Amino acid sequence: MDPIRFLDAGNTIEFPKSPRSAMSRPLLFLLGFVPLYAPYDLLIRPAWPNGFSMALLLVVVMSAGAVFLSVLFWAAAILGLNQYARFDAAAGVFTYGYETGVTKYGERIIPFAKIEDVSLKIDSWTDGPPSYSVVVKIARERMKTLSAPSKEEAERCVSAINEMLRKARANL
Repeated sequence: MDPIRFLDAGNTIEFPKSPRSAMSRPLLFLLGFVPLYAPYDLLIRPAWPNGFSMALLLVVVMSAGAVFLSVLFWAAAILGLNQYARFDAAAGVFTYGYETGVTKYGERIIPFAKIEDVSLKIDSWTDGPPSYSVVVKIARERMKTLSAPSKEEAERCVSAINEMLRKARANL
């Protein structure tokens, strides 16, 4: 994950685009074909008897799971979100950019006055360490969640952004 950049003596905080390489989408898409070998090998290639059996039911369930897994890989390749965010204290705006495999890069510029809250979100997982995000609540809109590499970095961002918002509101 690319580090969050503090620019202009802390007056600008930039969350770079998600660290997806140019090959990750095509690789995920191609990886989606691998699980399809199970339905081919279990259902299409062998000559099954015409009647129903418990073995056939097990094979059909396994094949359905493999097809579902392939669809998940393809959805991740096509619909995976790449996002960019920038908080600019001098301009008093939050710039949020986003794209997927099927959409062009779009960008929204949101004034600090429309930001209701900035907070830290911790996602605890059963496997591995927790992940940390900076959550931006915008008036009458969905929250924007920006990934952070560590808890310290996320806390630093939240406090710096809240300080920017406090100064911007004091100048109104």
